Amino acid sequence: MSWRRWPWIEEGVLPLLIITLRLCWIWPWLLMLSRWLLPAALQPVLPLWNVALLLIGGAATTHALPVDRQRPRRARLLAAAIGLAAVALTLWLRLASDVYALWDLHWLAAQGVLLTHWGGEFSPSFLVLILAASLWLRGMLDNPAPTHDDVWRAFIRGFVALTLLLIAGRVDPTGPPASTARWLVLFFAVGMAALALAGLRLARNTRQKDAPLLVNRYWLSTILTVTLILLGVGLLLGLLITPGAVAWLFGWTRVVASWIGSIIGYVFYGIAYVLFLFLTPLIAWVQARMGVPKPMELSGGLQQQFEDTLQQRTPVALPPALDESLRWLGLAGALAVIALAFALALYALRRRKEEEIDETREIILTTDLLRDQAAELWRRWRDRLRRGTAPDDPFLSLAGEEPPRRAVRAVYQEFLAAMMRLGAPRFPRQTPAAYAREAASTLPGAAAALQRLTATYVAARYDPRPPAAEDARAAQAAWAEIQAQLAAQAASPDGGDGAAGGEPAR
Repeated sequence: MSWRRWPWIEEGVLPLLIITLRLCWIWPWLLMLSRWLLPAALQPVLPLWNVALLLIGGAATTHALPVDRQRPRRARLLAAAIGLAAVALTLWLRLASDVYALWDLHWLAAQGVLLTHWGGEFSPSFLVLILAASLWLRGMLDNPAPTHDDVWRAFIRGFVALTLLLIAGRVDPTGPPASTARWLVLFFAVGMAALALAGLRLARNTRQKDAPLLVNRYWLSTILTVTLILLGVGLLLGLLITPGAVAWLFGWTRVVASWIGSIIGYVFYGIAYVLFLFLTPLIAWVQARMGVPKPMELSGGLQQQFEDTLQQRTPVALPPALDESLRWLGLAGALAVIALAFALALYALRRRKEEEIDETREIILTTDLLRDQAAELWRRWRDRLRRGTAPDDPFLSLAGEEPPRRAVRAVYQEFLAAMMRLGAPRFPRQTPAAYAREAASTLPGAAAALQRLTATYVAARYDPRPPAAEDARAAQAAWAEIQAQLAAQAASPDGGDGAAGGEPAR
């Protein structure tokens, strides 16, 4: 693959921007966790470069690891082994590199002892293990070619995480980390750049091929200028508007909030008073009917003997061998869960199922789609209320369609109506491709024609570009072959029409 053909925006710049976006909130939170959990440590539990390498390594593993569809288990085992090796290497770099060499496997035993025998303080080895596994798994779950929705989700999560960090800094007497302000500015700068690039990719996919949007110096300079201006305005407002001015500006809201709170409190007090006014006699009547059980009382001698027995009994301790075995079994179980998470992450990203499109249930939530669906729903309910029955036509209207698209869809609706009369209707949640396979079992002589008609219909139904006149003629030719097969089957001795069952798909 040449450099020019490599999609450097989708698979190069955008993944790095998303990783930088995550670093902007992960690193300050890591400093806070190191301060809370390991107050005696002088350095954070993981350095910044290690956090970045774990995220990049996890993403590179899922992107570069070959997956054989016939033998996917091999790739999953390889992904789990690579992830465990990365976590082990992180443990050695942070906690054992000063004492043991990497090829000296005694450091694994030493880390195992530290993970199973904590002592009185929080184990740094356990914290490094959990953080390294989480960061590697986060990198594996990233989309190799992020979309605009992926970038937006990463931005929202980072914004929420930084907001919680600032709240935690207000609660903590030492405050947030000293570098939080710089990471906050970098977060918004990288986030706006990533959203701009993702928006450019989205616009390029929706534009016509004869006029694509290109990345040039004018576009880059515009995005850079707008980002710098927004950040500068934000910093200037932060310098001009002090917390005291904001408190003075919104001080009057305290009075209004207190009034609203008092009114709500009085309303709830009145409701509770009336409720318990009726419930109290009912509760007293139920207690009188059921009776209140009295606690069991022991005589003086039995009470004293019971207390002496409790004091004399010592807690049962596990045998040392069993206790040690349970500790190491727990560590092995934790490592197995981490390896399984790595394998499942690869499986979730690498499985390639046949994409089948539903005829009526589009799931792209756009404003135009929601408006059209709301108008269609209102039209159907209005017709049903006027006539008192459901609409006679079970198919979608073809009004407003281009002639070739309308011709293809009309042919496919004729095919659905014929199959409904034959007793093999298409159900609402059944996709066109799945229904074509089912219809081929009913009409084995028209399997090829069914595939051609279905492919032409799916392209005409969902492609934004209208089909050509040749596609409409191909759909009519395929429908003619299917009609011939239907006629031949009806003329056979064991043929005939069946009772229709189920509602046809629209």
